[in-house]
Amino acid sequence: MKKLFLLFAAVSCSAYMAHAAAPKGYHRVNLQSVEVKDGHGEISNPVNEDGFTIPSYKDDLLDIAFSFEPTHVDLVLKNIGNSSLKIVWDDAIYVGGVNQNSIGVFHAGVKYNDRENTQLPTPVLKGARLSDIIVPKDGVSWSNYFGRWMYHFILYGENRLTQLQILLPIEYKNSTREYLFTFSVNWENVKVKKRVSGSGKCYYIKLKK
Repeated sequence: MKKLFLLFAAVSCSAYMAHAAAPKGYHRVNLQSVEVKDGHGEISNPVNEDGFTIPSYKDDLLDIAFSFEPTHVDLVLKNIGNSSLKIVWDDAIYVGGVNQNSIGVFHAGVKYNDRENTQLPTPVLKGARLSDIIVPKDGVSWSNYFGRWMYHFILYGENRLTQLQILLPIEYKNSTREYLFTFSVNWENVKVKKRVSGSGKCYYIKLKK
């Protein structure tokens, strides 16, 4: 019973902090364009076995895939260049919400209280793969009522939310290549299941038949 209560509390408080109830539908996110200086790559939007789109991009330096969840973005990046690279988190930006607010981000391993402090760049060796998350800095807040940190929903607003952007600076061979990923967002009025992880992040799971 205690576990069920904690699950309900996490979902309820996350919805409350986002100023909106959990959406009864699904935002399908597709990668629309990538702006990068001195880079030319290929965009794809494959659909996984559960029916969710995985926006992806590949060029001479990296192979990257995103998975948009209700409270965060999952990121998988492979370094396919001929040298190591670094993700410069302090200069990364998330643009989202129906008002298209621009906000800095933090990633896995950063304590909530430290998310406004300097974040060390994450190195990725040649040929190596990195799994991480992207969370807007305003995407969590402390709840005195529940006595814990709560994640906000980043995907909300039904058909009013039409676009998202992520600026991801990559340091490579003593220079920085800035990738501006622009995503289209379409509201699909279908039922989805959600589950809450132990840390409070909310994930989509397989669509109901």
